[in-house]
Amino acid sequence: PTIALRGISSSSPLPTGDPAVATHVNGVYLGRPGATRAAFYDLERVEVLRGPQGILYGRNATGGSINIISNKPTFDSANGSIDLQFGNYNRTNVTAVANLPVVEDTLAIRIAGTYDQRDSFVETLGVSNDSYGNAIDEKGVRIQGLYTPTDEFSLLVGYTHYENDGGVAATQPIPPRPGSDPFIQSLNTQPLFSDEQDMVWWEANYDMGWGSVTYLGSWFDGTSSVQNDNDGGPVLPLVLRQTLSGEQLSHEIRLNSEGNEKLD
Repeated sequence: PTIALRGISSSSPLPTGDPAVATHVNGVYLGRPGATRAAFYDLERVEVLRGPQGILYGRNATGGSINIISNKPTFDSANGSIDLQFGNYNRTNVTAVANLPVVEDTLAIRIAGTYDQRDSFVETLGVSNDSYGNAIDEKGVRIQGLYTPTDEFSLLVGYTHYENDGGVAATQPIPPRPGSDPFIQSLNTQPLFSDEQDMVWWEANYDMGWGSVTYLGSWFDGTSSVQNDNDGGPVLPLVLRQTLSGEQLSHEIRLNSEGNEKLD
């Protein structure tokens, strides 16, 4: 994903490049924008701050900051939902959510899952088009637990797993063939794409009366690989192959006053 705010974005075409807009999921900063692909389901809200935001959010926030916030477990009642979407090219998109209060006003669990599939826009000759022409094959699950043993203390722990096996964009044939159909291509290399991510985060809050302290920690691990016929045809052997992996461990402690004293 390339994210821009006020026209400011990163011009680096590589996934290893630093972004110009800081992206967060449930308050956790993600050093690589590709990690945000796993977040967009069962959301409470998305917060956007126009930049620059370097004072509060450090580097990589020249354009601004985005925080993607998922729905949290609640103690109200056991409930759930299922959203279904169907479309052409065999599009099937399913999102299911279950909220389960385990111990009254003390422990609750929320489970959300998503599955999104769509066939390729392009017919390929000689190779499979399962990972070509913007095909979609995404699966994700998010599990969260909220523990509030006292009125002053709360602990939220979450885990997300995400898999993506579609997504290679079609490339126009080089050299171009007069009268050819761009939606029917003959390739000499099998397009492949895979992306797998795991993330654990935890947030502990303690209210001390005059203020509160928050500890936010996370662990992220992701691996992606791609192989694509970059000339979009059978003539030139222009093939892109790359594998990327990354791991992130973060800790953040915040001390907040109530804001009604001489010192905030």
